[in-house]
Amino acid sequence: MKFKFLIFYSLFVSHLLYAGYPCPIYIDMYEAKLSWRDNSADLAMLKTKQLWLGISYKEEDNHKIILVPRADSPAYLAGVKKNDVLVSINGVTFTSQDDMEIYLNKALDTNTPKQITFNVLSGEKPLTIKVIPTHKDPLFIGLFNALDDTECLSKSIEDLTTKQKKIIEEAIIDKNKGFRCNDAHKDKKLKKEFETGSLIMARGEKRVIFVMPHWQTTCIDIAVYDNASKEQLEKLMETITKKYTEDRWRNP
Repeated sequence: MKFKFLIFYSLFVSHLLYAGYPCPIYIDMYEAKLSWRDNSADLAMLKTKQLWLGISYKEEDNHKIILVPRADSPAYLAGVKKNDVLVSINGVTFTSQDDMEIYLNKALDTNTPKQITFNVLSGEKPLTIKVIPTHKDPLFIGLFNALDDTECLSKSIEDLTTKQKKIIEEAIIDKNKGFRCNDAHKDKKLKKEFETGSLIMARGEKRVIFVMPHWQTTCIDIAVYDNASKEQLEKLMETITKKYTEDRWRNP
């Protein structure tokens, strides 16, 4: 009897662990810029500055790191192409994506736009590409980086199409050009266009709006999060993604 109970208990615990373990939970981040706002002027007023190169990465067999530059990013404009294979950065080679990210984060944390040299294989052709990072919205980059320490979440930065930009602008703005902070996530066109793990950010004059289509809308005061700490950003990300991540745990 005891033996049967132990078998049943083991199976029961295994079922619970499996049912409540949806890792990874994917977050696709989009930065939407309002057509009538000068974002460069908005960012110039902030205390916080953040450099970026505009490259996403993926690791394939034998620790091969594949580069995917974002549209109009410093890396893209310098000549990095989608599916280029990384050879080295500033002459340093890497055996894993994690090691590469640590190296780049240290280089960008200086907030001084110094040239970074990428050696890549573009097809079979070896290339040396020199990239000078530029300043990016610090809240967007800060939240993206905060996901690294958030259990079970996997993130990427995605580009918006012209059609998507229009859908977002119509969904998040009311007739007075204010943010729809309560119900933007319920917009039908937005829900149809974006998958359930999408996270859209847009910056206004005094507030920033975060929309997870299907799930929730969150607005924050810009002044509160200018020069925010890593802990504040991690907590904010948890708030922004709360309903989505809770559902994933309940329904993996």
